[in-house]
Amino acid sequence: MNDNQEFQPQDYNQEPQEMQEILPPDLVTHALKFRSSRNNLIMVVVFTFVNLVLAAAGSDFSFLFTAPIPSAIMFLLVDVGLMWVGLVIAVALTSVYLVLSIFARKVRALILVALILFACEAGLLGIVYLGLIALGEFDLFMIIELAFCGWILYYLVIGTIAWRKLVGVPQEVLDSVYAQATQQGGRGLFGRK
Repeated sequence: MNDNQEFQPQDYNQEPQEMQEILPPDLVTHALKFRSSRNNLIMVVVFTFVNLVLAAAGSDFSFLFTAPIPSAIMFLLVDVGLMWVGLVIAVALTSVYLVLSIFARKVRALILVALILFACEAGLLGIVYLGLIALGEFDLFMIIELAFCGWILYYLVIGTIAWRKLVGVPQEVLDSVYAQATQQGGRGLFGRK
């Protein structure tokens, strides 16, 4: 199946195992890339929620692998004594990514929405960090956090491209691909063997 060719629905009268055998290899690749993109987004959500709990508990420890804006809001509002307000706002913002990642399984176009939102967050973070660097406030943490944002953006772009390649493919076919990948030693949380 090349880039300009759509998946043909007449192949769906087969049993799931037979469908897997007739699926083009690049369709399987796109399905697994899409799943990997969703899983990376879920990882961001989990680490962000853990950071929010740690911040609410008064811990100075935090994970880097989080959504930047909810974490920043939480830490800024904790510093000014508005922890509960910060927690509510940060949980609400992080929950948007959770909802997008969950519903993207059935409505695959939602991965594009997640990409746009995360790109806005990463862009805003980049602007803030450039301002801090201009003021002489350079920290290696900034580079690491921006690199992480780039990593997540990469996976969301890959997921968005995969979504476009999977237009017209029923969810049952993708579920068959995921089940077979898991049975064969599958792919881990990030889509690697």
